[in-house]
Amino acid sequence: MTEARKTFTSNNRSHSSRLLAIWLFLIVLPALVLMVSFDHILKESEGYILDRLKIRMLQEMNDFRSKLSFGHMLELKMRDQSDEFARDSSDASSLAAIVSDRVQIPVSAVFYLNPETEDLSYYLAESVKPTFSMVSHTMLRNYLQSLIKKNRASPDDNDYSRWKGSSKFSRSIKYFRNLFNAAGEIELQLNRVVRSYSGNAELGRLLFFAIPLADSGSAIVVFREIDISLQQLASHAKTSNLFSDLQRGFAMSTEGRQAVYMLGNEMQHFNRKQDGTIILSAVAPEEFLLRRVSKGTLVPIMLTETLENLPLIQITAPMSSQQHPLRKITGQAEKAALLLVLLSSVVLLRIYLFGYGSGLRIRSRLLICVIGASILPFSTFLAGLAYHEHFAGELEKSEIDQYLNLQQDFLNKSLNARIDFEERKMTELAEILGRLSWDEADQYLARWIKNSVAALILYSQDEREKTYTTDPNEKLNATELSMKTISFMSIRNAIRPLSETPQGSDGSVGAMNIRIKGLGIILENVGRLQETISDKAVTLFSAFPVFAENRRFDKPRSIILIKYYTADIIHDFLKTYPEFLKNEIKGRYRVRSCFIPIRQAFRLPPEHDAICSSGFSPARWSHLARQVLNSRSTAFWSDENSAAVAGFHNRLQCIIIHTSERSDTTASPVGAVFLPALLYFLLMVATTVVFIAKILIDPIDMLKQGADLVAAGKYQQHIELQSGDEFEPLASSFNEMAAGLYQRELLTSYVSQDVIDEVSSDITLLPGGERVEASVVFCSLSGFKELSLSSSPEEIVTKLGRLIEIADNAAVKHGGVMDKLIEDTVMLVFRQRSSDKNYAIAACRAALDINRAFADTDKSVKVATGIASGSAVSGKIGSKTGKLDFTLIGNPVNLAARLKVQAHKADNTGIIVCPATIRLLKGQARLRFIERTEIKGRSRTFPLYELLELRD
Repeated sequence: MTEARKTFTSNNRSHSSRLLAIWLFLIVLPALVLMVSFDHILKESEGYILDRLKIRMLQEMNDFRSKLSFGHMLELKMRDQSDEFARDSSDASSLAAIVSDRVQIPVSAVFYLNPETEDLSYYLAESVKPTFSMVSHTMLRNYLQSLIKKNRASPDDNDYSRWKGSSKFSRSIKYFRNLFNAAGEIELQLNRVVRSYSGNAELGRLLFFAIPLADSGSAIVVFREIDISLQQLASHAKTSNLFSDLQRGFAMSTEGRQAVYMLGNEMQHFNRKQDGTIILSAVAPEEFLLRRVSKGTLVPIMLTETLENLPLIQITAPMSSQQHPLRKITGQAEKAALLLVLLSSVVLLRIYLFGYGSGLRIRSRLLICVIGASILPFSTFLAGLAYHEHFAGELEKSEIDQYLNLQQDFLNKSLNARIDFEERKMTELAEILGRLSWDEADQYLARWIKNSVAALILYSQDEREKTYTTDPNEKLNATELSMKTISFMSIRNAIRPLSETPQGSDGSVGAMNIRIKGLGIILENVGRLQETISDKAVTLFSAFPVFAENRRFDKPRSIILIKYYTADIIHDFLKTYPEFLKNEIKGRYRVRSCFIPIRQAFRLPPEHDAICSSGFSPARWSHLARQVLNSRSTAFWSDENSAAVAGFHNRLQCIIIHTSERSDTTASPVGAVFLPALLYFLLMVATTVVFIAKILIDPIDMLKQGADLVAAGKYQQHIELQSGDEFEPLASSFNEMAAGLYQRELLTSYVSQDVIDEVSSDITLLPGGERVEASVVFCSLSGFKELSLSSSPEEIVTKLGRLIEIADNAAVKHGGVMDKLIEDTVMLVFRQRSSDKNYAIAACRAALDINRAFADTDKSVKVATGIASGSAVSGKIGSKTGKLDFTLIGNPVNLAARLKVQAHKADNTGIIVCPATIRLLKGQARLRFIERTEIKGRSRTFPLYELLELRD
């Protein structure tokens, strides 16, 4: 019965309402929303940016002020090249020439101690020679040697302590001071600028810089401040920006003294110009003003002129630094949006006038539609994503700044708690000592000091005193001895019974007849750790009375003094709580900490004394540490990728710095914003294509209807389409496909899958073949001839049908095909696919499955199976004009048929395999040797092996 043929027609015109909706909702409105909302969002966020900008301007101003220092400028220039100075110089004259040339500042004097010969040479500029009447080589050599020893010595170095206490050292120090007629001792440090003032008018203010020369040499370079011009200092400070978008500059104010009041350090003003530029103004630093007023002398020569034209320093923020970073692309984005709206309008108008059935390829039409429909939403999404990335970064930075402040506060409280803990331990110690005799107290204190972080204990009772320490060289210095004497005397005189109070003395009498003088001061300080500065380090000490047990209102039984080094307390604290030095990862930031114990007032210790987290650079944050050291307060620093909070712990004389640095500073915005946006765009395009394809809905609808009919098994369908594009050949291909599917459906009932594949892939249908490796399985029902004589034709067909069904299922399951049925024998073929050599295993599994299937259902029926493997010819066998048979011929086919005949000798499974197949199994099979017998076509006897099972 022939099915009715259906014909479909198409109209390539599009509805005007659909085009208008696309123009409005996919082009015009997104463009308007993009421009308006994006501008609104940027304006909202620029208020926050302005606040951050002012903070950066204040940081820039503080740095500007700090760099308007002659010593700071000279130290930066000298430290950058100190290694080169040491390497390129050989004596004082050559060093003076090199320094003057590279630093561009005239050198007044150089004292050079050769590290190899230890010879001393010196250089004096012509302008200062008259001030030096005589120079002692010996004294200068001693002074330079002491400078090297001081730099190399540790705080507890006994050799340096002896050297420092020697008369040789004292004379050299005194000589160097007198050489320059300096006001006060000149305490030089290597690679640091030290300032001093000379009583000689020709020298004035001096700047000293000490350079290390190997291990045993050093050099001192001396500059006069008057030789450094204000223009040179101003140029150096002006060009050393912290932030590239901020500009430094100078200005003059004619407001006189009023400007000094209004623009002091605490009264810095922000002004906005008409062009939007913000200017932060402040009075120049005192050092800069002093030099301008005095011109390098001690007389205020230009005081009136300076007040009338007061120098100001300014930080200028251009309009670009106040705007959101995305503001730079908003203008280009608006122009691109307008251009896109115009192009999309032209395309839609052309579709409305001429339809979409044109000579354009479908790919071109889809590309135009995708661009027109998705580029504006994509731009909006991209802008929003970029804004969110910036906002998220600022928010994360704000949170990490707050976290640093919280860490600083928490650490200060923890250190105070550590000091309180030591004070409680001292209170407990006083109570225990009140119950002990002198000998018992002596033993107890010897044990107590070993388990404590205290450096020294001085125990005084009556006329006896004893010192306890774990370091034999530890002792009280002169300052501490004076404080000890005052403390002990105050305690003894302030707290004593009324009976021992001299008659007629003034004072307060307590309820328990205890005479107390200076009650408030005593109660505030006794038993608390007090700060003092020794020659080596900052120390804490406490002096407190010890009362006999149950006699607290009598005079003190003894007095004890305990001394601590603040550095030891800090080390012990960090040993107990190492988490304060661990690197932390907070989002994209790495948080580090550093503790800098102070040894000398207003001087930073060497970098190796700092206790820092791994990767922390003390040199990088030295400016912040110096600022905190001078102000004894908290300082904050921040830029785009890092932040730092530094505080000063007054009781422990320690600078604590917490820093955060972005761990992905090299990540580009493309990876952070645009790549995810691009991925989103690709996904959006793939989704949008489905909707854009509705422009060609009619042809697609026809193809869909035809496909639905074919899917239902109705292959005799025909589609007629004339569109001028790829749909026309597509319709022809569809018709050919339907016809081919109909033919394939008919063939599948008669031939194997290999035949169908061969017919589909080879349109010539000419005889031919190729050599392949394969395993062939012949299987039949044992005793079929006897069965055919005793059974009806229906029963025979049923049994053969069952054999064919089981064999076909087993072949398909294991990747083979059922090639043909020869009388009562089924031929299965397992070809080698690419380089896979498991086809022999697949053939054996299929044979075992067939045998097992009959054993499970009908044990009266046995299957005889022969399996052979080897090279064979696979292809179409027949004539050019006659019937073709797609099969396999060759030695494995003949051998499998002959082995099947011998299968009755296999008592267990009835499966005989050839040696070639056994080799391909590679030991995965369990076999049983039967016998050697003669096989037709073989000149020698052939071994028979029964396949019992396959191992996993």
